[in-house]
Amino acid sequence: LYLGLYGSGFKKVYYDNLLKRPLSRFIIPQDFIIDSDCTSILESNRLTHVLHLSKREIILNQENNIYRNVELSYLKTGDTTGVDNYDLETNETKKQDEVNLDAYTRRSLFPIYEVHTYLNLEDFLDDGMAQDTENTVPLPYIVIIDKITKEILSIKRNWEENDPDMNRINYFVQYNYLPGFGVYGIGLAHLIGSNAISLTKLLRQLIDA
Repeated sequence: LYLGLYGSGFKKVYYDNLLKRPLSRFIIPQDFIIDSDCTSILESNRLTHVLHLSKREIILNQENNIYRNVELSYLKTGDTTGVDNYDLETNETKKQDEVNLDAYTRRSLFPIYEVHTYLNLEDFLDDGMAQDTENTVPLPYIVIIDKITKEILSIKRNWEENDPDMNRINYFVQYNYLPGFGVYGIGLAHLIGSNAISLTKLLRQLIDA
């Protein structure tokens, strides 16, 4: 349904370290950020998957050494003041018959950025390569960042250990309904929307005539 309506759909095929099995999960276009000047996700230098994880999932990732064991304030207090478009209500007096919406405005899922990009990091290179990181070719890494606290939760290499070329491992697959002018495809919403505008103009011309 997303593919037909939006024109583009994405899937992530990966091995889940918590569930201990491979997964293939759908990503809505709003949660997948691509370089605007590329024509394919294979050519993009930066691919960002916006994860929405619960407190339990974040804590499990920390306990299993998947994420760094850093202090995230919202895990203890539920504070999400750093999230866009989520203004939590303060201690205001409410009427008896007024519905308390605090339970609905407080978030149960928290945004985590999983960034697949190219970086120059000396700590991840071999002894023979760690001489001049500024002039070396950037290598593929996966950087996981907490959006609320801006803490880096994880950095890991994104190439096979025995790969001499150090090519990036591709986790994402893109599906297009119809080919578009850029990286995104064209869906039924675009086609029907254009026809609706044309039909409205024709109807107005007929009424005026």
